[in-house]
Amino acid sequence: MRVITVILLSLSLGFSLDTDYSDLKHNKSINELFYKYDHTDDLKQKHFYLIAAAEKHSGLANLLLAQEINTPDTQKIKYYLQAARYGYPKQAYKQIADIYLKGLGVTKNEFLAQCYNNLAEDKPNQELVVACQSGNQVLHINQRYSRKLQSSYEIIRQANLDYKAFCNDFATSNLLNPNLDKYEQHLLMEKICHTEQSDTSKHINNGDIVYKDNQLFKKTAKGYIPYNKKISDGLIVYKINTPVSLYIAKNNELIPAQNGDQVIKNHQTYVVNNNKLVKYQV
Repeated sequence: MRVITVILLSLSLGFSLDTDYSDLKHNKSINELFYKYDHTDDLKQKHFYLIAAAEKHSGLANLLLAQEINTPDTQKIKYYLQAARYGYPKQAYKQIADIYLKGLGVTKNEFLAQCYNNLAEDKPNQELVVACQSGNQVLHINQRYSRKLQSSYEIIRQANLDYKAFCNDFATSNLLNPNLDKYEQHLLMEKICHTEQSDTSKHINNGDIVYKDNQLFKKTAKGYIPYNKKISDGLIVYKINTPVSLYIAKNNELIPAQNGDQVIKNHQTYVVNNNKLVKYQV
């Protein structure tokens, strides 16, 4: 199931996990190095494999090398610049900005920090880019550029991370077609992320009210539809994929339900028991 969902998301990102990546330089050798990296607990060996992968232009290897303990800040910057060049511009530039902002292992430079933070944006401010290039000899970059990920290992790993981030907060995601109807987007996301099968929603039935993405929905046989009625005291609301899933409306607020709370639903009294409603027995 995980493979299928990652493939679905990867298609929306513009690549397919079925590709053999034969056009990617050093693809096979980088994959082999990361396989060895993942299958050893020897820190010296891990470092050796990362160095070898970095020499073959693995952005991930450079990113991990920069994050190793006891790496000097000056060396961290070199690693991060390579990571930015080979597929990880957002993460790498932000880390460089933090280094210059703290000024521990390098001279503190708030302007350079601002420059790199700008490059970490999806759409960098071009006026600031020009100002950074002309005002600093240290900034050896030509705007934000990337030669993309250099191996299928890195691509599949990133697809998994994107999938998790996408499904955890798809309300703010820009991956879906913005022209899709909002209700259609929710149905699509349920299929991709399997939110309808989550542990906290197994006991949600048709007619129940659900709170997700800052909005109330009513569960129906066809999926979730917006719930636009006024919230009345005693209304039972489920929150999907949260530590506490059952809430009770009171004074226009949703209060986490406690074990032993009694509520009335469809003219029947229920008692809350571990986020589930159990019929009240006299």
